[in-house]
Amino acid sequence: ALDDGRAREHALATLRRMRAESPEADAVPHTPGGIGGLLDDQVHTAAAALDAYESTGDAAWLEWALAIMSRVWRDYLDPEAGGLFDASRDRGGEGLLPARARPIQDAPTPSGNGTAGIVAARLHAHTGDAAWDRRAQSLAEAFAGRGAELGLHGATYLVAVDWIVNAPTRLVVVGPADNPVAAAMHARALRLPAARRVVQRIGPEPSAAAVPPEVAGMLAAAAGMPRGVLCAGTTCSTPAASEAEWAGLLERILATGDLG
Repeated sequence: ALDDGRAREHALATLRRMRAESPEADAVPHTPGGIGGLLDDQVHTAAAALDAYESTGDAAWLEWALAIMSRVWRDYLDPEAGGLFDASRDRGGEGLLPARARPIQDAPTPSGNGTAGIVAARLHAHTGDAAWDRRAQSLAEAFAGRGAELGLHGATYLVAVDWIVNAPTRLVVVGPADNPVAAAMHARALRLPAARRVVQRIGPEPSAAAVPPEVAGMLAAAAGMPRGVLCAGTTCSTPAASEAEWAGLLERILATGDLG
């Protein structure tokens, strides 16, 4: 948001260390060498991995988020009432320690189930896999009856619902990794304060990302030249071919909501 390279590199270094020191490829412990099986650790790490993917275009971060969240649905899902438990089913302990709850209230950190809903919706936007859309909707439905009770503490859950009810704002930038025009367009996309924002940096290398067919067609016609496309729902802009065109498009969106 602030174009602060030092903050970006510190965040990425932290995530790289977490991933390298985790004994499992699809889960993270609460502390280095410590206990595992806690929902909050998994969903917040997956959210951070998606942020890293949007910031770098490195598909390895997207794949890590997918691996973590796939395991979350295996190990934390309540098959009867829906929603996710705060601890995995195989965690033991004495007394009340094995007891599990389904956290939906922000207290005050963003709730595990609310965050999971947002991450699932973002994964659907990035991959096109309908399974993630169904999972996001199932979380929203599992807690819909309690929404009015949550008040301020339901903010994260309501953001997750917003991702389901309203289409994302998708910003796609294509171009070689070392192209300065594409890099500048990508940086500007990351600074756009748009609701339900999805930023995709697409290079010539294959990745797990999916873009709408109409966007893919326009970008393919660019023949590898830097291009930027903004989509609000199913309506997409004409591809911007320069940083100035891209900046003008994003400024117009903020001011009027008109894709032009």
